[in-house]
Amino acid sequence: MRQDVKHNDAAGRTRGYVLGSQVLKDLALITKSTDLPETKLGLVFRVNSKTISRWRNKEVKNIKPEHSLVVRRFKELVILGLKVFNKAGMLEFLVNPQPVFGNKSAFDMLIIGEFEKVESVLASMYEGASL
Repeated sequence: MRQDVKHNDAAGRTRGYVLGSQVLKDLALITKSTDLPETKLGLVFRVNSKTISRWRNKEVKNIKPEHSLVVRRFKELVILGLKVFNKAGMLEFLVNPQPVFGNKSAFDMLIIGEFEKVESVLASMYEGASL
């Protein structure tokens, strides 16, 4: 369950955060299932690799909601992808250019925020539709 936390920064602005325990679980599943390095994951999550390292080391208790959302969406794509592919196949799907993505990789699509397109392709493959 997601818990939002309000925090006032040094300038007195209220910032929203999400408690990071679920993000850590999601991140662990993503890492275990894809073997993508922190630098690559950071591109999708729009954070640097040091931030991901801090998340993993539990140096950060609260995570911005937009980052939490992207991690959760990526986790859901990985779960769907693993229903279609094995671990190696999922990694190949993510990193190799695909005609359905205009010869970009699924990973490239995720970097630009095209989660729906990648999900649609995976869902079609899961259902057995030809692309």
